[in-house]
Amino acid sequence: MKNNRSLIASSLLALGVFAGGVAPAHANLLTNGSFEGAVTSNYCYLPACGPLTGWTGTVPVMVANNGAWGTPSGLGGYAYGNQLIGLQNASHIEQLVTLNVGSYTLSWADAGRAGYDATAYNVFQQGVQLNAVSFSTNPGQAWSRHSLDFTVSIAGARELRFQGLKISGDGTAFIDDVVLTARAAQVPEPHSLALVALALLGLGAARRRQRSR
Repeated sequence: MKNNRSLIASSLLALGVFAGGVAPAHANLLTNGSFEGAVTSNYCYLPACGPLTGWTGTVPVMVANNGAWGTPSGLGGYAYGNQLIGLQNASHIEQLVTLNVGSYTLSWADAGRAGYDATAYNVFQQGVQLNAVSFSTNPGQAWSRHSLDFTVSIAGARELRFQGLKISGDGTAFIDDVVLTARAAQVPEPHSLALVALALLGLGAARRRQRSR
């Protein structure tokens, strides 16, 4: 009986390790990643028209179908909500988010304002630039997604910031659907899965022996 109990305990432990190894990533850790809620007309500039829930900065916030901004929702591939922001020259937008120690993925969509100049921007986490090369958009560029991975070694509040760069006279990079997720642990390797399978077989055998007695 003692051996059976030990086998059951070992099997349950193996199952726990297995479950932890394939845990799914969390939901968006950012507040209002689609920039909804600040615009009362077609567009306005932060911070004058704020507050924009979750965010602070100096960017324009606009409705997605705003004709004065070249109808961002009509650039192709847009499916992110009713509002978005634009990075112009040295404008910026940021959010303070509390993170635990671990690995994270930041993703977002961008597009380029039609009829104006190309522009560029960088992405920072707690003052550290995450991208090796600046992101850039061209006039009329359709919506596309980007992502960056980073690691947090000290838990606490971290500033996530999109910073515009002035590379031309008048260009705007549209930004929307910013998503920050914790990266899931790696799936166990085949030999780990084999150990789990053996533990499950042992658990089944122990139960059958107990029933036969």
